[in-house]
Parts: sequence; C-alpha cells; structure tokens
Amino acid sequence: LIPLLLCVVAKHPEGRVRDKLLNILFNLIKRPDKKQRQVIMSACVAIAKLMGSSQVECELLPQIWEEITHKHYERRLLVAESCGVLSPYMPAELRSSLMLSMLRQMLCEDKAESVRQAVVRSLGVIVAFTHDEDKFKEFWELLLRALSDPSRLVVSSAYTALLPALAAWAAEQDSLHSNLLSYFLHQMLNCVKQVARSDGESGAVEQCLHQIATLTHLIPWHYVTFLYSNPDADPQSPDPTLQHEVSFPKAASPLLDVRVIVGDEGRLQACVEAFERAVAAEAFTPWKCLDWFSKEYLTKVVKVSVALGFSQLELVHSLALLLSTYCSYLGHTFTHKVIIPFFEKSLSLPKHNTAVALADGHTQITTPVLPIYIAGVLACFAKDEKMLVEYLRSITVELALSFAPLDSIKAAVLELKREKRFHQLILNMLQQLAGHPSFQVRSYTALLYGSVVSGVDDKLLKTCVVPQLKKLASDSDMNVRINTIPSFGTIMEAVTNKDVLVRVHEQFEQLVANEACYSDHRVLMALVSTLARIGPNSDPVFRDEFIIPRLAQVAIENDNAINETRRRDVASALLDAYKNISESFISLELLTSYMLPGLHGLLKDMQAVDRDRVPTVQQLIRNCQSKVDEYRFQKNTSASVESVDSKSSKFLSKLMPNFETSPSKLKWSLKKKSFPLSP
Repeated sequence: LIPLLLCVVAKHPEGRVRDKLLNILFNLIKRPDKKQRQVIMSACVAIAKLMGSSQVECELLPQIWEEITHKHYERRLLVAESCGVLSPYMPAELRSSLMLSMLRQMLCEDKAESVRQAVVRSLGVIVAFTHDEDKFKEFWELLLRALSDPSRLVVSSAYTALLPALAAWAAEQDSLHSNLLSYFLHQMLNCVKQVARSDGESGAVEQCLHQIATLTHLIPWHYVTFLYSNPDADPQSPDPTLQHEVSFPKAASPLLDVRVIVGDEGRLQACVEAFERAVAAEAFTPWKCLDWFSKEYLTKVVKVSVALGFSQLELVHSLALLLSTYCSYLGHTFTHKVIIPFFEKSLSLPKHNTAVALADGHTQITTPVLPIYIAGVLACFAKDEKMLVEYLRSITVELALSFAPLDSIKAAVLELKREKRFHQLILNMLQQLAGHPSFQVRSYTALLYGSVVSGVDDKLLKTCVVPQLKKLASDSDMNVRINTIPSFGTIMEAVTNKDVLVRVHEQFEQLVANEACYSDHRVLMALVSTLARIGPNSDPVFRDEFIIPRLAQVAIENDNAINETRRRDVASALLDAYKNISESFISLELLTSYMLPGLHGLLKDMQAVDRDRVPTVQQLIRNCQSKVDEYRFQKNTSASVESVDSKSSKFLSKLMPNFETSPSKLKWSLKKKSFPLSP
C-alpha cells in the first residue's frame, strides 16, 4: 500500500488529493511499532526526494505538525524521528526555525521518555546540518535541558548524539575549550561545593556525577583538537616504516570514536605520529591547546578534588576515571612529560615544617588529589606499576612518620583495589611496611589491611592478609596491636570463607582473654567501637557467640569504672553497639542472658554519666523486653495447642478404644470398613 501511496502522491497534480493521501500515510497505523515507523519514515524520505524542499514545507510538514500532540506516544515518537530523517531535505531556514521549534516543544513538554529520547537524537542530526552560528546558543540550551532530564535514556542520548554534534561545531569554531569544556569544569566545581554544603545529599551527588560524565564523553573530541592544533601535524599519509597500530579506549558511541571523528585512518595515524614526535622531542614546548589543558583544565580538576573531601568516594572514582581516560588517549610519553610533573608539583611538600603541615592536613597529599592522581594517572599504564607501588609506599611512610591523617592513602588503596591486577601488588607493599622499623608505619599498615579485605580472593586472605595481621597483633608496640582490631573486624563483616572466619574469631577470643583488653582503655574502646560497627553485618555465629556476650560483659564491668571520662566513653560506644545490633535477629536465650543484663548495666552508666541518653537506653530495654514477651507468648501458645491435641487424642482413645487416630492409620481404618448399600 505504501509504495502505491508514494506513486500517487508523486504524480497527482492536485494538492488537495496529495494532502489527503499524506494524511492516510500518517494515519495508516494507529500505534506504529519501531519497524512500522521505519517504513513510514522511509516513505517520507522518498516523498521528500521526489517533491523538493518547497512542497515538503507546504504539504509534508503540516502533516507532521498535526501529530505533535497526538494522544498515542507512538505517533509523537514518529514525529520526533521524522524530523531527524527529513532534516537533510529541508531548507536551512526551515530546519533552524520550524523544525527546531517543534523539537524544542516536544523536549520541554512531552511526558514520554522515548519521545524525548528521539527528540534529542534528531536534534543531533539537525545540528550537523546547521551552520548559522547564531543558532549555537539555542542548541546549547537544549543540550543542557537534555542533560538535566530525569530520564537516563534521554541523558544517555544527549551524551552520545547531541553532545558530540555540538562538540564538532565548537571544534570547528576553535571554541571547544572556551565554550563546552570551561562551562562544564565550572559546573563541576560548583556541584562539588554543593555536595559539601548539602552533606552528600543524593541529588547533589548525582548532578556532580553528570558533570564529570559529560567531561569524560568530551575527551575524544578534546584529543582530536590536540592532534589538529599541533603545528607539526601532517595531514598526509604516514611513513609506512613508522606506521603502527593506533588504539584508543572503547568509545561510548560511534560519534565519540576518534576514527569516526577524523574520518580517515591514514590521516589519524599521521596526526598521532606527529603528536608523539612533538611530545617526545627534547625541546618539547606545549602549544596553545596543550598549555590550556595543563594550566586550566588540570588546575580546575585539582580544585575540585580538594573541595571534594572523602565522604563521596564515588566522585573520587569518577574523577580518577576522567584522568585515566585522558592518559589513555594522550599516551605514555605525554603523561610522563606533562600530567605527572603537574601533579608532582601540586602534591609537593613544603620545605619547612613538613611534619606539622602534614599532621594538620594542610597539604594536598592529605586530600582526594592523592588517590585521584594514583588511581587515575600512575595506575593507567602497566609499565608504570613499579613506579606506582614505590610512590604509594613512600607516601605512606611519609604520612605515618608525620602522624598525618590516613584518609588519602585509604582512598587510594580502595581505588586501586577495584582492579584485580593490583591486589597482589598492594599486599606485597603492605607486607614490606609491616616489617618497617617505625612503630607508626606498622600501625598505619595494620589499618590499611582493613581497606583491602573486601574484594580480595580467599587465597590471598589466607596467605597474605590474615597471617600478617596476626603477626602485627603480637607486635611489641601497643598502638600496632590496637590498630589490628578494626581490620580483623572488617574481615568478620566482609568475608564469607569459613576457615578465615574461624581463624579471626579465635584471634578475638585471644584478645579478650588478655587482661590488657579490659585494663587498657584504648584497647577496650577499639574493641567496642569495632563491634559496634560490624555488629549488624558480621557473621551470625560470631555475633551470637562473641559480640553479644562480650558487650554484656563490658557493660556490666563498666559500672565499676572509677574514671568518669573513660566510663562515659565506653558507655557511649556501647550505646552505639546496642542500637546497631538491636535490629538483628536475636534468640530468646541471648536476649534474657546477655542483651537485657547488658542494657541494664548500660542504663546504670548513663544514669551516672550522661542522663540525656537515659531515655534511649530505656527504649532499647523496652524493645528487647517486648521481644522476650512475644517469644514467651508464642511458646506458651504452642504448648497450649499441643496440650489440647494430646488431651483430645486421649479422650478419643477412651471413647473409642479401637479407633486409630493417626492420619495414615485413620485412612487405613476407613478402608477396612465396608458400608453395605441399601437395596
């Protein structure tokens, strides 16, 4: 039918008839699916080729316009897709006026995410055919709207279709860095500040992730501008003797593939080789585009990292991924000549009062800049692994000897741990540090073991983690022994291997068997705080056999503490532990034997040292008591039912001594009976 309609529309001389036939074409199927829409759009393209631009404007576009508010989203989807496929056949002024107006309306008003997604894709096509620089601002506003759309499908289409189209346009105008990149860098910094002000509110974090993702998607286009702006770039085919395979990270879409962007493999290789030669030269001087990258782009990334803090490790990971992607494109030589020196300078320590500056956290080494540099730059190339481990080891020693915060090293280890190839390297480094002559280095090492536990395979846990921790747990220095407690706790929380759990459970039993566990306030606080943290998620056997009984023991003994400050500290840690563990399933025996006695002991502590928290403890006691009452009620109810059943059976056996009452025997007894039918 469609080919017939096409022939008639193309040949019929009367506009009124052609109008009716086009109306039939668009209303041929009430709710066209994807395949049917493709057939209709192919017909529209064929008609546009036959009619010419003037007739398309007068006859075809009105049919499309009528469908823009149709009640069925499939018809509106047809409109959005048709705008994209028809744009090459439209007059330039019509494309950037009427068609753009239609798509803007649908993007802003349509409730169906599939329609808005198609709108974004069509906008990307229209951008490719638009050369009026005055329209750039309109498309830019539509891009920002699409990137902030609540639908992930729409945002994804903006990343893979509309953003590359505008990036190409900006690159043609030599304004990619001044327009797109500068804007999103500024937005990223503002978003990170908003995350800090909102204390990690999910909406602010999500917005920040969007900004970083946008910058990541722009990297292929930014890289191509590096190649094209090279003063020594040769657009001709490369020398065959120098030719080598060019590889890049996997592109998110064809429009973000460097090969597609450049368009010619030979030209791409020539540009890459010219770039590599220029960077490798001893007299290398960054040209304008590269200079902006090192002075503006990387500087802004550092500012963002400093403002970030360690509360949002997901953002740290995204920034590390951003830098890693840049390094993968720009290559090993550029990374070592430009990026690494930049970060070494940013992370350099002051020449005077170094220890004081580190301890106070007044250097960038104690900020997220360090993990982003280590995971995003040093970890990018396999050939740099030795350099990476040595740098991480030296920084850890420097921070430990200065009694500086350990957060940046922990974040770096967590980032590296995402890739399995770094597990053995990290553990080898920690093993070296575990034998360091400084007790403070060994103490920091004990804490770092807790950061590598989750995600490491059972073999490494058995051979590298647990043995080294047990060795540190018997260290001559008390601080080292204390810092093994949180790491052992993390194992009980994150590991499922039974052999490992049994070994660590034994280690905790040895700890509490030592008199120092209760006499040394630091040991006791480390133990209670660890049990409070891991209680809800720890191994159930460990929770029932160790955590709950030990908390009760500490709570009861804390009543006799003489030092009021220490008594308050332990009571506060105990309250956190009981609040965390009270939501877990706890048996009647544990409730009556340990939970309630421990809570009553804690109540005495709070009445003596912190009366403001007495109501909280009383509520916990009421909750536990209600669970006990519920258990006992269920037990009594069950016993009553069993008693009634037993009495009923005895009554029946006395009433009908020959009647067998078990289900199987009852069925057999009925079968043995024969009831004669009446004639």
